Amino acid sequence: MVIAENVEFVEGTSLRNVHKMPNQNGKEGKYEIMELLIMILIFFVFIEHCMLYRNLVIKTQKSRFVVLSTVVGMLIITVITVLFAKNWKHVCFGIVGVMLVYLMTYIEGVTKDGVCIIARAKHFYKWNEISRVEIINKELCEIVFYNGSVITKQKYSKSEREHLIRLLHVHNIRVYEH
Repeated sequence: MVIAENVEFVEGTSLRNVHKMPNQNGKEGKYEIMELLIMILIFFVFIEHCMLYRNLVIKTQKSRFVVLSTVVGMLIITVITVLFAKNWKHVCFGIVGVMLVYLMTYIEGVTKDGVCIIARAKHFYKWNEISRVEIINKELCEIVFYNGSVITKQKYSKSEREHLIRLLHVHNIRVYEH
């Protein structure tokens, strides 16, 4: 039984790395440049998220479901990376991907300059972009941020409530409590 005809292997190649063999039309070089550009883009997003995370003064509270979902997502990316990474670039993609899943989950909160969110395309709202805030006291302190319409609703621990209200008053944000 013949599986493939007219297949030539360069010395030192195998079926596993046959995809790395150079081809006549130069597509391999295009893919390497594309991978590099995507890696640079993802790295800049990672740096931006790290800077926002570092500046958080008050972090939001996450439910057990969100924490569990984040851990499962990080594990899935890790398993995919371990099973399918073929070179150091793929491993870097996997590592940065795992860290981005974590950062995108835990980036929500308040900084001295504004509010970090993960909803919408904009990740950060400065204090002058927020018109008012509603505070709803439940098990956790729910804060709804407005700029004419609802920006986001975030949950904070009750122990952070007074600190958050002082921060809002310092920046002249109207606070409504329920």
